[in-house]
Amino acid sequence: MESEIQNLMKVTIWVVLSLTYTHHFTPKTTPGLPRLLLLLPVLLLFILLPLSYSSLHLRSISAFFLSWLANFKLLLLSFNSGPLSTNLSLLSFISSTALPIKIHKSQTPPPHKLSIKTLLLILIITLYRYKDSLPNWVLLSLYSLHVYLALEIVLASAAWAARVLIRADIEPQTDAPYLASSLHEFWGRRWNLTVTRVLRPAIYDPLRRLGWGAAAARGVAFLVSGLMHEVMFWYLGGETPTWVVTWFFVVHGVCVAVEGEVGRVLEGWGVRVHRVVKVVLTVGFVLVSAGWWFWPPLLGTGVDEAVIEEYGRFGEWVMGGMVRFCGIFMEGVVFCFDVLSGMNSGIQ
Repeated sequence: MESEIQNLMKVTIWVVLSLTYTHHFTPKTTPGLPRLLLLLPVLLLFILLPLSYSSLHLRSISAFFLSWLANFKLLLLSFNSGPLSTNLSLLSFISSTALPIKIHKSQTPPPHKLSIKTLLLILIITLYRYKDSLPNWVLLSLYSLHVYLALEIVLASAAWAARVLIRADIEPQTDAPYLASSLHEFWGRRWNLTVTRVLRPAIYDPLRRLGWGAAAARGVAFLVSGLMHEVMFWYLGGETPTWVVTWFFVVHGVCVAVEGEVGRVLEGWGVRVHRVVKVVLTVGFVLVSAGWWFWPPLLGTGVDEAVIEEYGRFGEWVMGGMVRFCGIFMEGVVFCFDVLSGMNSGIQ
């Protein structure tokens, strides 16, 4: 664990240095190909840095933050677009690039019930001890809930770090995805909004400006999201992409378009479906389709077993640290007691 902390420090230093270089030279470079060539070393570095970690958690988080989100933001910056194209201070620029955040216009930070979500995640990790006796659908549901809770905790922690660093409010990264009443609402306004805010200016908006229809542009955005998930899975398992998870996102892109047409037809007929029914159908479809196309590529590489083992090692490291701390604390108490006893004897 100590070696991973050292790797984290090294990666952090590389990120700060590379983004300082970017912040200094980008305004002096013409947008387009010249600026893209200027940023190319940083883009390549951000692809390689996650490989510094042996920990699956640190590797996957850094790959998501740097190889996907940060690189997409830098690609947008190459053409003077995206969240980094505004005039930002160095610290705000580094935070906005390296962390999955977007500065909020209002001054009311969104509430985060991290303690409850952390306890739920610990409960799920505990249940994994009995995974061999659990039905497959229960286990896949736990995996899906695990991903949701872990993502919430990671994104909220990043937002907290950004608030501390730049003293700015951050737009919420998720919005109760389990309450989505349609696939369009789930992907566009509730689930992992950090990715949505990157894919829209990078993929959807340019295609719309080129005259593409909304459904086609949205479909390409889903395709790109699927391909990037293949990359994320490669960072986790190191296996050749199977393209199954890409199919998951392509299917959802098609279903979003079909859903919109069906909704308009039903509205024309005067049929209104209760929101509770729509929520159950939406969340149910996401979970079932994830069991078909999202989880198999990961489970086939044994990533789930490796992640569970990593939680165990982390728990042992934390407990060992607590034991060492208690030992040092008790030694300090004994030392102070001896000193006070000696002083008392001297006075007498």
